[in-house]
Formats: sequence, structure tokens, C-alpha cells
Amino acid sequence: MQFDWQEVRRLLIVFVGDVKTEVTFLQPALQRIRETLADTEIYLLIQILPTLVRGKGKGEREREGKNNLFPSPNQGLGDLCNSYMAEEIRSLLPWVDRVFPYATSWQNPAREKELVEKLRQLAFDAAIIFTGTTESSYPLAYLCYLAGISIRVGQSREFGGGVLSHAIKPPLDDLSDRNPHLYLLDSAGFPTARQWPVLITNP
Repeated sequence: MQFDWQEVRRLLIVFVGDVKTEVTFLQPALQRIRETLADTEIYLLIQILPTLVRGKGKGEREREGKNNLFPSPNQGLGDLCNSYMAEEIRSLLPWVDRVFPYATSWQNPAREKELVEKLRQLAFDAAIIFTGTTESSYPLAYLCYLAGISIRVGQSREFGGGVLSHAIKPPLDDLSDRNPHLYLLDSAGFPTARQWPVLITNP
């Protein structure tokens, strides 16, 4: 069947990697998404890698653990989702409506189940997974799959079954002078603000 991006009322953007080093690539991609889907509610879920939060003191972790999007009885690495970090990221990426930093060590199934339930409750129409050059789209794409998000677009060289509904292979040439996130949007048939093609999905 055909999928019309203009029918997306709530879109989840997932980023896996170091947002500070990728921000110049993310900005034009998110700007394009916002200009194209002006009326769509856009959420940005950023996986905060464990190396970015190690070394924080107990007091700092407790302060950051307050007002979490996904609170847990046991404060720690997986609970470093906080309003301060979200606002800091949103100041760099103002084209999204809400930002959810999410830290995980992938060693707490209950934590990941909680995220799946939150995503399910938000009832996203589609998810686009952006990744850093050394990161895999599959872990969070799988959580999106479990959350019932039917359109899951991401880039990967590996075969992952149906975890990504639309798996885009990176180009054979070097991407050093190209924006990998814009490449993903182009390859997935994502429109610009002046054109409205559809994404072909499996029947």
C-alpha cells in the first residue's frame, strides 16, 4: 500500500549518537521535516549514550532524576531524562515540539518495557531513526516495533528482518561530505515542502 506523509499527525524522530557532534547534520534534516509537516506534532527521542553520563556524582544524578519523563523507583543511569537537558537540546533543534533524552545501559528490561508503553500511549503514526556513523538503528527501532509504530524508517547495512519497516542502505561512496540524515530522508521518499510523494509500504 502507499503511505502519505501528510497523513502523519504525530511523528517520532529518534536519534542515537552524540548530539553535539551531529547537531550540524540534524539541524537541516529536522528543519526539512518541520517545513514539510507544518501541522504534525513532532517528538524527538534522543538516546543518551552511557559514556556521556558516566562520572556524574550522586547528587547530580539525583537532581537530574527529578521530573523525568519515564520515572523509576531506582534512580540511576536509566533515569537521566530531565527537563534541563531537554531544553538545552531543544534550543539547538527548535523544529521539534518535545524532546525526550533517554539514557539506558540496555541491561534493565523493565526500563525498556516502560519506554515501550510510553511510546504506545503516545500513538505515533511513524518513526524516523537517525543514527551516528558508528551506531545501530535496530535497538530503538525494535522498541518502536513493540510499541506498535507501523512505519519505522532507518539506515543500516545489516539485515534486520522486519525491525525496520523501511531499511535504507547507506551509499557505497564516502558520506564524509554528505549529510547522512538528509540522505535517509531522500532515500525514503520523504518530500520537501514543495512536493508530496508517498512512501511505498509492504502490503
